[in-house]
Amino acid sequence: MCYNHAMLIETCKVFRDLADTGSFSKAAELNYLTQSAVSQQIKNLERSLGCPLVGRGNRTPLRLTPAGLIFYRLSRRIVTTYESSLERIRHLASAGEPGRVRVSSIYSVGPHILQNCVRDFLADHPGVQVDIDYQKGSRICEEILRGRVDLSIMAYPPKRKGIAILPFLTEEMVLICPPDHPLASRGEIDLKELQGQDVISLDPSSPTRQALDKTLRSHGLHLNVKLQLDNIETVKSAVAAGAGVAIVPEDAAQGEARQGSLRVVRISHPRLQRRLCIVTRKGGKASVAVQQFLDHLRSFGPRPAIAP
Repeated sequence: MCYNHAMLIETCKVFRDLADTGSFSKAAELNYLTQSAVSQQIKNLERSLGCPLVGRGNRTPLRLTPAGLIFYRLSRRIVTTYESSLERIRHLASAGEPGRVRVSSIYSVGPHILQNCVRDFLADHPGVQVDIDYQKGSRICEEILRGRVDLSIMAYPPKRKGIAILPFLTEEMVLICPPDHPLASRGEIDLKELQGQDVISLDPSSPTRQALDKTLRSHGLHLNVKLQLDNIETVKSAVAAGAGVAIVPEDAAQGEARQGSLRVVRISHPRLQRRLCIVTRKGGKASVAVQQFLDHLRSFGPRPAIAP
């Protein structure tokens, strides 16, 4: 079996990730493949080389054969060289051309904050191309580390090797409810008043949900979470449909508040805020366009970022 250059690099990336994670499913997730596709790639590779690279057993952890260890070291060198060369090429290209900025963002930041940032940035840099991809925070750091995006904006990013975290903004967290809800006419409430209310929340894996739960526990509060959803847009839709109330970032609810489909009620005690950060890869040299966009983000907005 013959491999062209693109197939070889892709196979090396898959094999490297398989060896690093020790899991076919995790290697598949990192490379946007199915688990069966990863398994087939490894089988094809072994067939091409004429020897097994991975020891297989139902009850034993994944292990590399001696040949697999050699190929793993080779794969790491190939992928590292390829990615660093691409980064240098992009940097050289950006020195003479307007450039491109690849941004990944969590759903609750993109439509309400990031789009305003991009609009103002493009007004001053009309030749730059800005690509925005919305996804869950759990995948964003991997995108940064793999060099698939230049930077991200997310809430409560995890501390990971190779990741740089810069403070960006803090958002006020508010209560949203339907216009006919008993709390809709209130200017502000104490969080204790939500005891017994049906609450719609993000799923427990969300960093925003985890931070909120931590604050509630510290004040001895427990909310009746009736429904858990995977992003703030679906949370708002459920609230507007009358399924309950929710606590969301204030910026995320401004459009619905103006349209009249939701009411925003401030929370007087305890005061809830969400910290947003800019996430980049450590050690990588930013292109001219990316550096310009980073500078713009740091100067954006009237609200200063605060320490966690």
